[in-house]
Formats: sequence, C-alpha cells, structure tokens
Amino acid sequence: MVALTRIHVVVRLEIFVNDPNTKTGESPTLSGLRLGQWARVRAIDGGRFMAQRMGMLGIRRGVDVRVVHGPGPRGAVVQVGGARIALGRGVIEQIHVELHAALDTEANVKGEHR
Repeated sequence: MVALTRIHVVVRLEIFVNDPNTKTGESPTLSGLRLGQWARVRAIDGGRFMAQRMGMLGIRRGVDVRVVHGPGPRGAVVQVGGARIALGRGVIEQIHVELHAALDTEANVKGEHR
C-alpha cells in the first residue's frame, strides 16, 4: 500500500487584485494600447485565479509590457521581459496599465529591443 502525503505549496503573489488604493477605473487597459506601445501594469481585475495565472506568466503589478501584435477583437500578443504571450480579449480588458512615453522613445531609438 502507498502512503499518501499531503503537500502544501504556498505561492506569494505580488499582484493586488481589486486593491482599494488603486483607482482602476481611471487607468487604461491593455486593450486600449496601440501596437508597439510600452506600459507598466497597475492592477489586475478578475479575481484570484486570474491574478495567479497572470503571475505565472510574469504579468504582475509594476512589470513593463509592450504590445507586439494587436490589440484586436480576439486579443493581443504582449512582450513581458524576453517572452511573448498571447492573451484573449477578456483578459486584456482586465489588466490596467499606465502608459510609458519614455519607454516608447527608448525602444524606438534602440531599434525596438528592450
């Protein structure tokens, strides 16, 4: 007979879901960005599961993202660090960002590699 052991894994997420100190209604979402535009993630709506999933993909509060393809009716492809991630329309509408004009300028000067 095999003895089963229960293992608890605790994952610390640095994402603030529905943070009352963050006014998400005033900030644009990823769906409002244009192709090639850089932004910093402010907050993620959508509940615990969505926050956890985005955290696993590297999308968390304070991370810089760039729109590589789209956004369109089906979603967008974003660059996070060195990875490119395809996100559906419903997801990109729940990721609130702040625009970074300085990052856009740096990317254009350096040939859009960051």
